Amino acid sequence: MEPTYLVMFYKQNLPLFSVTQREKRRRTLLALTRAEAEEQRIISDLHHQMFLSLNLSDAGDPFTFAKLLQNASEGWLLPREFESWLLPQKCEARRFIEPIIMELFLARLPEQTAGWTRHHQPATLIEAAHLASKHLTCHNVSFLI
Repeated sequence: MEPTYLVMFYKQNLPLFSVTQREKRRRTLLALTRAEAEEQRIISDLHHQMFLSLNLSDAGDPFTFAKLLQNASEGWLLPREFESWLLPQKCEARRFIEPIIMELFLARLPEQTAGWTRHHQPATLIEAAHLASKHLTCHNVSFLI
């Protein structure tokens, strides 16, 4: 059986068609990658702004305030695009970020509460939030400063 005209046409033109389609797919993926990178940059910038602007009064209580600071810092310093290959190191990275978060947390507390909390030398952010909450409650200080 002899090849038909269509079979011969595809054999001759398939390499051209495949290259063109591959190039279109490559360009599309490249454009998507650029768009995702830009989106991630914008999200990271928003988290950075939130990290720098949060206050205790925004959260209502020290625990929520600490969690908001932690989420904002991770969104800023641990971008989503690195999660797939950073999973083993993510816990290690959080360990280095936590002292920064704790310093900002303490800096945004009322002066007496921050001093009292620092005096007790909390090891973790949650412990610092617990101490701050205890001090604020004992001294009848409103969380909405």
